[in-house]
Amino acid sequence: MTQTVNITNSGGGSLTVTSTSFSGTYKTKYAVTSNNCHGITAGSSCTITVSATPALRVTNTATLVIGSNGGSVTISLKATST
Repeated sequence: MTQTVNITNSGGGSLTVTSTSFSGTYKTKYAVTSNNCHGITAGSSCTITVSATPALRVTNTATLVIGSNGGSVTISLKATST
């Protein structure tokens, strides 16, 4: 199960993603599997792909924390296995 995060640089300078991490109870159920966000020029976009391996019959939530030279953002993630 994968989720894709799109990042757009709406600023005037280059944006560099400096770190990605997860927080929350189920943070170990998530991993970054692809990150092409290295030096995003103004007006450009990139993607970070996150994979989830949720525990059975439980909704697994976590937070993706993306650090950059423009500050940090957090994104809520949710995965459920049947």
